Amino acid sequence: MRSNWWTRWVRRRSDNDFAAEIESHLAMEAERLVATGMVRDEALFAARRAFGNVTSRQEQFHEGRVGSGFESLGQDIRHGVRSMLRTPGFTAVAILSLAIGIGANTTMFGAIDALLFRPPAHVQDAARIHRVYFEVPGATGEMQPWSYQSYATYASIRDQVAGVEGAAAFWKKKISSGRGPDARSLDAIAVTPNFFSLLGVRPARGRFFTADEELDDGDHVAVLGYEAWRGQYNGDPAVLGRTMDVIGTPYTIVGVAPEGFTGINLDRVDLWLPIGIASRLLSPGVVGPSAGGSWLEIVVKRRDGVSVASLTPAVTQLYRDRNRGSGRYATTYAKSNAILGPIVAGRGPVPGADAKVSLWIAVVSVLVLLIASANVANLLLLRGLTRSREVALRLSLGATRWRVTRQWLVEGMLLSAVGAACAIVLARWTSSAMLAFLLPSAVKESVFAPRFLVFTSVVALGSGLLASIVPALVIARRDFGPLLGSGRAAGGPGRLAVQRTLIGAQVALATLLLVGAGLFVSSLRNVRAIDLRCADR
Repeated sequence: MRSNWWTRWVRRRSDNDFAAEIESHLAMEAERLVATGMVRDEALFAARRAFGNVTSRQEQFHEGRVGSGFESLGQDIRHGVRSMLRTPGFTAVAILSLAIGIGANTTMFGAIDALLFRPPAHVQDAARIHRVYFEVPGATGEMQPWSYQSYATYASIRDQVAGVEGAAAFWKKKISSGRGPDARSLDAIAVTPNFFSLLGVRPARGRFFTADEELDDGDHVAVLGYEAWRGQYNGDPAVLGRTMDVIGTPYTIVGVAPEGFTGINLDRVDLWLPIGIASRLLSPGVVGPSAGGSWLEIVVKRRDGVSVASLTPAVTQLYRDRNRGSGRYATTYAKSNAILGPIVAGRGPVPGADAKVSLWIAVVSVLVLLIASANVANLLLLRGLTRSREVALRLSLGATRWRVTRQWLVEGMLLSAVGAACAIVLARWTSSAMLAFLLPSAVKESVFAPRFLVFTSVVALGSGLLASIVPALVIARRDFGPLLGSGRAAGGPGRLAVQRTLIGAQVALATLLLVGAGLFVSSLRNVRAIDLRCADR
């Protein structure tokens, strides 16, 4: 309160001092003109005319003072808020348009971030961990990446490649648990015992697997996924040591995985099993440490100082040497190449369907935001032109064009800021459903997490500028002088051209959006019609 009083007192004193200085200057100029023989009244008029617009000079002085920029910005914000409150219908439409556009982009940021950028939960030193793929010639001769390999290939990479600090393997499978009415389907992953240590993961309860439990005749043990532990056992800490039915065989629960841990995929995991026992029960004689067949996905961790470029040839050569005795060596394995891909599967070399769908929807979200920004820009332009006499009056009273233009920019940014706040609330309600469609099993961050708030702020700033820059430029370039003597609003070919451009942009973006939606639905229908079956390589 004291600070506001002091600011007003200092400003009033400065303005009074500057006004007194102007009056002193005008009086001196008038005295000079009187000395040349001019009548006093005419001399005062001539001095004021030569000096120019006194109000404009006072405004320039005020804007040039230290701290006046923040003060005038505060005035623009207060004026913008009052203007928004005077036109609630316009304000509601503009805010809702921006809220939908910003909210859609905020929601999609969560999906894209999880699928393409952020490493899987609880994984340590993800930059040195890679998925292993092997390129082999397809039926048409085109090289195709393949991620499934035999246990023997995994063991060879683990034991024989010098640049590999560690290697692990896993296999995902749906299994049944319980019998009769208590039977249920579980999402299980069979892993090598070193899988968890290679990723740097610690159990929430109990322990993970030991090396002896990897063998085909190892103990029947299992580790619960965190959500399964909370859902099926109510988070009971005494769950360790209990048995559960896994495909008709009792398994002892020895641990609980940490919350949100889904391995290196973004898929729900109810149960973790040792790779030997699980493979023998699930597909006897087909997969397992003692069986052939390509069924495992492999991950490796590079040693410190070893680059991907130097490690890849070593893995390639090992793969070729292992298959040198195959009848397909000359046509297939001799041409194969290893690929050490990122741990985030969506980044390639074979991006999954969920990553592709998310990118499609992200593009749609950007188009929605552009349409919303164009719509708000059109509304701001129309409102600005209806207030053209107000603008003309402010300019005639000494306001600079930058000050008037800045007012429109401030109003656009205010609308965008309120729209962003509404977008966060909207995303809070809708993001769960959207991300459940794209990432049904992954743990999602709250839209109130810092990374989401920063992204939303940046999008809001960009959309606010997009929405307000065109109206501001039109106001800055228009000649409002003739309006002071007329009762009509500003108009003319310039206004119509800008409106046609904005409307044309909206129609073009909407058409692109509809075409893209149609292609997406068609592609989704084709994908769902494909019968995906696992084949040996």
